[in-house]
Amino acid sequence: MRICKRILAIIVAAACLFAGGIAAFANANTARTNVLNFLRNNVTAPTVSSVGGEWAVLALARGGANVPAGYYDAYINRVRDVLRVNNGNLPGARTEFARVVLALSALGIDVTNIDSHNLITPLENFAEVTAQGVNGAAFALLALDSNGWGNTAVRQQYVNFLVGREIAGGGFALGNTTTPAADITGMVLAALAPYANQAAVAAVITRGLAVLQPIMFTTAEHAAWAVIAQRRHSASHDAALARLLTFQQANGSFRHNTAGSGNTQMATEQAALALVALDIDLFNMSDVPSRDLPDLPPPPPRPNVLRIIWDFLVTVFQYIFMFMLIIVEAFS
Repeated sequence: MRICKRILAIIVAAACLFAGGIAAFANANTARTNVLNFLRNNVTAPTVSSVGGEWAVLALARGGANVPAGYYDAYINRVRDVLRVNNGNLPGARTEFARVVLALSALGIDVTNIDSHNLITPLENFAEVTAQGVNGAAFALLALDSNGWGNTAVRQQYVNFLVGREIAGGGFALGNTTTPAADITGMVLAALAPYANQAAVAAVITRGLAVLQPIMFTTAEHAAWAVIAQRRHSASHDAALARLLTFQQANGSFRHNTAGSGNTQMATEQAALALVALDIDLFNMSDVPSRDLPDLPPPPPRPNVLRIIWDFLVTVFQYIFMFMLIIVEAFS
């Protein structure tokens, strides 16, 4: 009798876990659909930017969102415009190049030849990239590994750099702080995933995953990057996902924190990446079919200089004629 009761209890517990898992899956799917719809409707003209730019494009493209015709072509051409105006450079830190490479790779574009500009070259400048710290190295590594860009030696340099920047006890943070941050830890762990077969890297990953605890998920971005890292390493992500969903609002967007403060758009885009990452390896673009650069829109018509001069002269003569009439009338 006792054995039967134990078996029944086990069956009931398993059923509850299974039902809970299905419910969580359904909630995540709904959240994913809603946040992608929000991004599609609110980021109508993405450009080179950490908000309203590459993260939104990456989430929409990797999430298979239904965007308006020409949406991605217009973004690609805006990137080309920025490169043209800046002689092949992207203003800001090297993370600008990493973000753009990730977004363009998700669209199947050859980032080594954007109108003769190679976007990988700046990411292979180890000194400049690492001057930004662990986030610069992590994003560069994610970008280079997204489709096998660049040479393996440089990628290994970034791996070694990140391993050497681990905080005692596990995890990562910006600057010299000794307290790990969930978002930075998640970024680095996601970047190190392809190198988990290296013993030193595997140890860092194990310790990093261990420090990603719910108490750290004080913002949507923290929870989002924890989900991305845990999912990429096939680790349990239930707690991080449950926490992430608490930040979502009725319109599909995400709050920065539970008080509703902070950059909601950034939180929304990071959360979208995490929810898309539940279904695919977000940063592995080897499954994306290649495509050519879109046609550039025709340049605006050149002004007719002769017409402008003619109109100017006509206007001048009209004023002269009116002035002469006034003078004649005054002395008549």
